[in-house]
Amino acid sequence: MYSLLLLTFGLSLASFTPPNPAVEEVLQEFIKVEQLERIFEKDEQGTFKPLTIAVNNHFPADLKLQYAGKAVKILSGAENSPLDNTTAVLNITDFKMKKDKKAQLKFTYKDVKVSMRMRKIDGIWTYRSMFMKGDDINYRNFDYEF
Repeated sequence: MYSLLLLTFGLSLASFTPPNPAVEEVLQEFIKVEQLERIFEKDEQGTFKPLTIAVNNHFPADLKLQYAGKAVKILSGAENSPLDNTTAVLNITDFKMKKDKKAQLKFTYKDVKVSMRMRKIDGIWTYRSMFMKGDDINYRNFDYEF
């Protein structure tokens, strides 16, 4: 009985991940990368529509992000059945961060697959590279020299 209680308590502690401000900071920097303006939806007046991100358990669902002056709607893994078929969702498929110095984000947005990398240089998250493919887009960019 006690072992079952301890096991349950241990599993609940293991599933709790404390907030990591670096994760929120780097994700905010990822969505601000100017090249993403090529794929993010705009309305009839040419302003960006509100962004919706499905974090798929790669990030906490309580992130406070902004895009184009509007709050970003965050969908957790449990509520991933999108609002309706007309809403474009940035669907995160992979995220890796190494020692709060390097980060890689992979996602799909509509029919476009995107892979991005950033590196923290002098305390600032800096764009390094991006690949976008799909929906008549085949884009590769490296913002550093080998």
